Amino acid sequence: MGALALFRVRRSDVTLIQSYRHRGAKYHIRRAEYLGQAVALTSCRDSHHIPSFVAEMKLLSTYDQNSVWWGTYTSDLTLVTEFMVGGTLREALARSSSTLFFSHTFQLSWQQKLTIARHVVDGLVYLHSLDTKVLHRDLTSHHVLLTVSSPSSSLPSCSQSLQPSSVVAKLHGFHRSRPVQCDDLTLTTGVGTLVYAAPEVLQGGYYDDRADMFSLGVVLSELDTEEMPYYENLQMSCGGKPPLSNAALSVGIMTGSLEPTFSRDCPAWYVALARDCLQLDPHLRPSASKVAYRMRVQN
Repeated sequence: MGALALFRVRRSDVTLIQSYRHRGAKYHIRRAEYLGQAVALTSCRDSHHIPSFVAEMKLLSTYDQNSVWWGTYTSDLTLVTEFMVGGTLREALARSSSTLFFSHTFQLSWQQKLTIARHVVDGLVYLHSLDTKVLHRDLTSHHVLLTVSSPSSSLPSCSQSLQPSSVVAKLHGFHRSRPVQCDDLTLTTGVGTLVYAAPEVLQGGYYDDRADMFSLGVVLSELDTEEMPYYENLQMSCGGKPPLSNAALSVGIMTGSLEPTFSRDCPAWYVALARDCLQLDPHLRPSASKVAYRMRVQN
């Protein structure tokens, strides 16, 4: 923990407001204020996950504006991060108001979705461009947090429209991230969330930053449809067809027989870009920097 000493936050500078939510059963999240800034305090509830939690804290301490890192809190292994008032991208896409601190719906226009997509890509460009490249390894809509660029800590009412430039998206969920050296031949098998995982990850072979690009393609599909990936295969159909098992879903992703879908009115350039990211052969997927360029030339 010595490496984190420079990021220690004094208890006297933090004012607790209320409990927020649990990130699974492993973490407890509380809303607080740190020197007048709205923050979230995340603490580890399960001692078995403390090593990965500390690793995440150390990794975040090396990041700049593309993460939500702030510091550590006292001696009880609590992570202090910017409070992202919009919650997760998944909540926003589901038109959810499940966070405890705002009751209105966070509706997203197409332009706001494009802004979010660009911010997510920028985060990947940053991670993949570090001197020691970092793979996110769990890019999902649950690990994209939203806020607004306004200094206010609360969202406007649902009757007001947000300007596309006011929406800010930042990557989160770095507990599975890791730096990768040039001579790394393989990484942990099965890391990440199934419906976002690249075929090579599910196959248990070698993978690199191009696995993150596949996950990005899934998120791009989700931004368009506002549905969970492969949702049509994961629920009972009107004809009584049962949902796919995890094993069948994995096989479908690995073979390419199952692909994320797009709406009929989704722009052709966006679909083409996302499908390039979703190529079965990782060598055919564009890098994060190339995706960032292609997105910007469309504006």
